[in-house]
Amino acid sequence: MSSGENMKFGVIGVGNMANAILESILDNGVFSPSEIVLYDPYSKVIDKFVSKGCFVADSPDELLDRSDLVLLAVKPGNIEQALGNLTVNTSGKCIVSIAAGISSGYLKKFLCEGTYVIRVMPNTPIMVKCGATAIAFNDGVPEKYWNKAVSIFSNAGSVCFVDESLINAATAVNGSGPAYFFTMADEMVKAAEEHGLDRETALILTAKTMEGAARMLLESGRSPSELADAVSSPGGTTLAALNEMKNSGFYEAIRKGMAACVKRAFELGK
Repeated sequence: MSSGENMKFGVIGVGNMANAILESILDNGVFSPSEIVLYDPYSKVIDKFVSKGCFVADSPDELLDRSDLVLLAVKPGNIEQALGNLTVNTSGKCIVSIAAGISSGYLKKFLCEGTYVIRVMPNTPIMVKCGATAIAFNDGVPEKYWNKAVSIFSNAGSVCFVDESLINAATAVNGSGPAYFFTMADEMVKAAEEHGLDRETALILTAKTMEGAARMLLESGRSPSELADAVSSPGGTTLAALNEMKNSGFYEAIRKGMAACVKRAFELGK
């Protein structure tokens, strides 16, 4: 049985992130294939969803005409291309945008008065049902749209709610954050190889250590600094590593990197 309650769900832009979100939606029955409309003339994965029973629109206009709740999953630079030539009446519909830096006010310039907008910043671990998604509070969105939008992302991981003014700050944590950890993991694996471990062993030890540390953060009730202190014996190996990392600028690099991410999000923003 469908849980869409006759609501139609559209997706503009079916790239990697939308692919993962759609997989989760179908796996969890948030919408049935017959309730989903897709538009992306360049997508390499759209045929997979057509084979499951989803409909492909020929234009953004057709998609919006057939949909009530729409996921806008195009890159920030492609917003105008996706929405700039709309002729359909979008009043009463709801747009869920995952475009970094693009404000709800800017999106509404392309939409009819009375169109609702929800800004969301998901991250790539949605692909493995372990996403961390920031959703901007929006009191004006009807409950039927709000609840459905939240369920799309909560079924693919964890959801946190922030003011829209803070969503660029959240982007520096969850949106871009996986790349920080992947980069750190890459350097850890390379360093382990330099000290004699084979790559496969180093990769498993690194990834499982990250996974275990993340679970401890979520489940122990202790702060990151408390957990780090618990691993760091006076005069021991961990403290030697942390002191060298701090002296080499590791801590400051993290702060500066995140500040650069926030700055870029505002630069992209309109």
